[in-house]
Amino acid sequence: MQLITHKNDIYERRDLGNGFIGDIPSSLTVKEGTPSMRWTGGRIPMEVWKQVVSFFQWSYAETKSETQVRLMFNPETAAWRAHAFPQRYGTGMTTNELSDDPSYAEQLAEVQGAGWIKFGTIHHHCAVSAFQSGTDSADEKEMGVHITLGNIGADRHSIHARVSLTIPGTLNEQGELSSKAR
Repeated sequence: MQLITHKNDIYERRDLGNGFIGDIPSSLTVKEGTPSMRWTGGRIPMEVWKQVVSFFQWSYAETKSETQVRLMFNPETAAWRAHAFPQRYGTGMTTNELSDDPSYAEQLAEVQGAGWIKFGTIHHHCAVSAFQSGTDSADEKEMGVHITLGNIGADRHSIHARVSLTIPGTLNEQGELSSKAR
């Protein structure tokens, strides 16, 4: 729907079906206020969070490198899960999922299942504090929650999080933006 305002009136651009495309008065009204948005889906359960943190503590002790997990969300049940897909690590402060790995598609099909979408990532920044690096910013364009943990190996971790949003209906089953929303 395309809306046009003219002298405080709102019009909708419509195909009138008779060879004309025109702007007709709309029944919509404009409400003054500050735009806002809030999350009404489920919270990431403590059990899932503990699994992620335990994986990061183990993987950092083993590799001394950043690792990541993919967050999956089921909008119908508001349930969350996390999965560590095949990834490139061992490069210090970067990690990448290996979507071309032969087991990636098999794991995705198993983890995603009916109703589940990719909905973010969690990765760690080794023993340094959490922050959004330039690499993180570029990698986190996909819809969802993107969390960075820092100070792995310490008694307390630091956390930095971002949320990437898309227009409803523009996310495909893989949790990626459709071409028209980019």
